[in-house]
Amino acid sequence: MVAADPEKTGETVKTSMPRVEIVVRADGAFTDNELYKWMDENRVRYVLGMKDNHSLFVKTKQFRAKAQSKFKRKYEEPRYLGKSGKKAKNKRLKEISSTYDKDKRQQARQEFEHRRARVYGETSYAARSWDRERRVIARCDYTDSGLEVRYVVTNLTGYQARQVYEDVYCRRAQMRDVDQVNQRDTMRSA
Repeated sequence: MVAADPEKTGETVKTSMPRVEIVVRADGAFTDNELYKWMDENRVRYVLGMKDNHSLFVKTKQFRAKAQSKFKRKYEEPRYLGKSGKKAKNKRLKEISSTYDKDKRQQARQEFEHRRARVYGETSYAARSWDRERRVIARCDYTDSGLEVRYVVTNLTGYQARQVYEDVYCRRAQMRDVDQVNQRDTMRSA
């Protein structure tokens, strides 16, 4: 559910269903300090994507290094770094997509995407615009293309970093996919 006015929606739900637990999952583009404060004050739980920045980059250095080390121990050197690596990656993707046999194409795609080392970590962080520090989860993937980092901010407690990211935050994408399927089915039946 996407609400135009989350405060009004939250109040309506809390008033009509006081025992319902509200959990908000969204990308960071929808957030600001006032929303964080309101959710914290109203016992609304959240897991929200964040843009990376230099401070987070510094705070999560050990997680990034661990992901890179884990990748190199398992697979040795990444295949697609730099300009020449990007060209080689695109060439390989074209080869995979042009594979006629569906099963072979799927297998090649899985093998291509399988070379990944993932590390989760967490830190406390306060953006300049925030009123206090909050828990930030870092998902650090090291792949053949190098490092990919994703950050989420949360007020959930009692969950490990991996659980917050995979079991709560990633559900937003699954729900979006379900919504898209439902919309398509509705359009077909109309």
